[in-house]
Amino acid sequence: MRIYSILIEGVMTMMKKKSQEAIDILNTIVLNKKCEEMRILSLLYKYLGYGYFKISEYAKSIKYYQKVTSSEIDESSQYNKLLAEGI
Repeated sequence: MRIYSILIEGVMTMMKKKSQEAIDILNTIVLNKKCEEMRILSLLYKYLGYGYFKISEYAKSIKYYQKVTSSEIDESSQYNKLLAEGI
């Protein structure tokens, strides 16, 4: 359950426009092997893609968006991915 708390903290921090801080928080989850079992990777990758997009690190943004399967990517994430690829 601690992973969900960290995820929520990262998302809330992102909403407060503290992108780099949110990325740091979310990256702590990536290092945790339990998140693979909890099926939150897709959501985590979308937020990391968005965070890196917001701070203009487009290569990293694309890297995370590409980890999201086509059936799980939402329209906003797909749009940001296309923008990042175009830049």
